[in-house]
Amino acid sequence: MGIADLWPVVSPACDPRVPFPIFLSKFIDDHGRPPRFAIDAYMFMFYSQLPDANPEDQVIQERVIRNFMAKLFYFVQHNVSFVVVFDGKFKPSKLRHGHIPEIPGSVNYDEILHHFHRVHSSNYSEGSSLVERLKKILQRNCMDIVQAPGEAEAECAWLQKLGVVDYVISDDSDTLVFGATKMIRLFNRVKYMNEEGKPVLSNTDYYVTPVYMDKVTEATGLDKNRMVLLAVLRGGDYSTGAEGIGITRAKEIALCGTNLLSSLPRKSTQDFGSLPDFSKMFVETFVDQEKAQALSLQNHKSLKSELDRADSLRAFNKYLDSFLREQHKDVFGRSTTMKSEVKVDDYYALLYFFPLVNRKVFKFTPFSTSFGELKAIDDDMPGLTPDDSTQTVKRYNYVCDPGDIGESIVKQGKFIFVGKGRGVTLKVNEYALPRERKFNLKSFALKLLKSSKVRSEIILARSRIVDGEHLGVLKFQRTRLHDKVYLVTKNSIHDTASPSDINGDAIGDDQDNQDPDALIQQVDNDDEDKLIEVLVAMNSIRLVAPDVVKEFERRQLIEQRRKSPSKKKYSPQKTTLDRIWPELSPTKNRPQSVKVINVDDDTVEHESPIKTKSTSSPYKKRSPRKQTLSEKYEINPNQVPVTAFFQQRKDPFVETRSLFVTDDDSGSDNDAKIEKNYMKMKNIIADGPKLAEGTAVKAPVESRLSSPESSPSKKSRMNLSPDTSPMKAKKIPTKKDPFL
Repeated sequence: MGIADLWPVVSPACDPRVPFPIFLSKFIDDHGRPPRFAIDAYMFMFYSQLPDANPEDQVIQERVIRNFMAKLFYFVQHNVSFVVVFDGKFKPSKLRHGHIPEIPGSVNYDEILHHFHRVHSSNYSEGSSLVERLKKILQRNCMDIVQAPGEAEAECAWLQKLGVVDYVISDDSDTLVFGATKMIRLFNRVKYMNEEGKPVLSNTDYYVTPVYMDKVTEATGLDKNRMVLLAVLRGGDYSTGAEGIGITRAKEIALCGTNLLSSLPRKSTQDFGSLPDFSKMFVETFVDQEKAQALSLQNHKSLKSELDRADSLRAFNKYLDSFLREQHKDVFGRSTTMKSEVKVDDYYALLYFFPLVNRKVFKFTPFSTSFGELKAIDDDMPGLTPDDSTQTVKRYNYVCDPGDIGESIVKQGKFIFVGKGRGVTLKVNEYALPRERKFNLKSFALKLLKSSKVRSEIILARSRIVDGEHLGVLKFQRTRLHDKVYLVTKNSIHDTASPSDINGDAIGDDQDNQDPDALIQQVDNDDEDKLIEVLVAMNSIRLVAPDVVKEFERRQLIEQRRKSPSKKKYSPQKTTLDRIWPELSPTKNRPQSVKVINVDDDTVEHESPIKTKSTSSPYKKRSPRKQTLSEKYEINPNQVPVTAFFQQRKDPFVETRSLFVTDDDSGSDNDAKIEKNYMKMKNIIADGPKLAEGTAVKAPVESRLSSPESSPSKKSRMNLSPDTSPMKAKKIPTKKDPFL
């Protein structure tokens, strides 16, 4: 029973749309386990068929079944827990059209409730051929199902309120009206709507929109009771509601008694807190508040008697109609005319307050392919409050047994599950697989990582980060994994198959203990067309096989160290001489000893060995030794001191001469020494043959004209005269001759 136009009211409070693996990873971070879902089967069936198609057509049914199962196997692929809930014959549409022979055409809630308590749970099915085919397929694939007596949304919301599941997956807005506090809507491949209003689809993952009732209440002011009043005023799939009341008026009536509407622009001058709280009056019409304090399986105990409800409902309808006619401007913010009487129907209100649900409670077990945990928890109904210490709740699971599988008893104020025989524990070592052989194992790749028998065939190939969450890519070769799971041996040209259970000892070969790196190489060498990749949340892999994730992280760390440089070594500084004459570079082929030259007289004093690294303990510190003058000015081989350029003149006031040898230089001793040093430097730079001492070589005229000495600016800077030197000589003051 969807409520018309309710989603536009609730949508602003919904969470942003996210890919399902991202939603799953965040849930595991918060709770340390995979989530549990109750799925509205009709929603999946509706989105799996073509518009205006005949559901009884066999071709159409095949299409619906194929699409329906594809969505469920997507959940299996991510190893989450889910149960599929089907509508029953106590659905309001069935009652309205007289499909129950015992109560034809009846819409009296008390008559239906009386008959409901007398019907066995095996007679809840509505009898649709498509639904019955789906049930058989789900049972063959070991997937959990629940046959609801009435609305599937009501059964899903009931399981969520008890704590059996975490979320309800449905697109019907009345799921919130039935009391669900967490739900998932729009489970499809639509990522978003573009500017033209057309959907943008995803080729890989499904997207979901989480809805939380506490956020809806905070944003809109609508809690569960106010939503019930809004629903019966507005109407839904099977009820027209009150005449003349749309979604806006229904919301304003339901919010009377609160201060939320005063924040709206046109309500700024109105005091809604002073208006009567119609929602509270409406709840007190049907529910005994003293008996409805705690959530109980016998919630019908808080239902008022039929006569009391009838009198209270007549008084409520009369008061509501008169108030809206007299003070319509205070409620709606404008003058309006109520053309007909405003009244609500008690039948749909009671279905919302007291929905028809199973008296036995479904329980997840590890023997289902739709369960993501190996061990079912005992206290799986944290939302249910025991009435007394002797209360028991029967539990059921169709995969394990068509009847009861045990019961939950009260122990220390909580419901603890005990199986048949008072000691049965729901714990296994392997995940369940479908009963059908040669099944497509893509959806079970994550589950098969738990089995040490076939783990070697599945590789965690790589990972990537999406929206801040880590996702892993599982990679396997389809044929080899299939043969190993279903025990297909190839001993000869003809293949032989030996069916057995996945937990049997026959599974396994020499590849079980194979090196992961070698196995990755082996898988990569296979034909790429035969490789299957499955993208799942890394947190899900860590829950199923933590050692696989640790091994993958170890390989990644080794690969990063292999690719990253060990320690950056800086190359020695190069000069122009190093590029022109590499053999003269002081950093290449350095000998074990160097000559120490006295800078004053250009003579070799001794040979100093090159220092080597000390082999002493690094913790033993030595005091540094002061270097001598000779060690301080230690030079490399093939180098000479450049002392010829810095010869100091005895008399600074004597006419300066060029430091370089020219044609006019005299042959004094000082000139000979300068010429000797100049020739040494020239031989080194020109890399030419050394000339005998005392031999003067004149530079060509062209070189002299283009040399730095010929430049007036260069020459003036290189002549160390008192007038051109940057360091001016101190002048000695002299007495002036008074006679001059």
